[in-house]
Amino acid sequence: MNSRISENENFHEISKQIPYCILVKCNLTSDTFQYRFICLPYCRCEHSSMTEMMHRNFHFEIDGVLFYHASVHYLKGQSPLVGWLKPWMIPEILSVPVPAKLMNGNEIVAGGSQKFIETYNQKHKHVSMIGKTPESVSS
Repeated sequence: MNSRISENENFHEISKQIPYCILVKCNLTSDTFQYRFICLPYCRCEHSSMTEMMHRNFHFEIDGVLFYHASVHYLKGQSPLVGWLKPWMIPEILSVPVPAKLMNGNEIVAGGSQKFIETYNQKHKHVSMIGKTPESVSS
């Protein structure tokens, strides 16, 4: 993907359209947010690599970290092979330290990440399909 974005000049243009997952919010003026395609940094899912990554000085705000299995072709919908963690969840779930600036004032509390996920799912009426058949969810 890095080579495709760098090859195509259109990806470097700023767009006000709804962002997709590889778009990053750029604060270009104090009262306007616009979006542009950029290649995001990535690392292997290893403790030392993730620790190094989380301590980099990024020029953008990190909302979360995407985890995925690189050897799988994905279809839309839920998959146990894809995950998204807020930076403050990473120390609790993966035991990877993150700098205080990424903790957003959250402390590492046992069960805090799970509570956040449950509250989020209830608020957004999200029902996990993992391990369930469509028939069991509809009844």
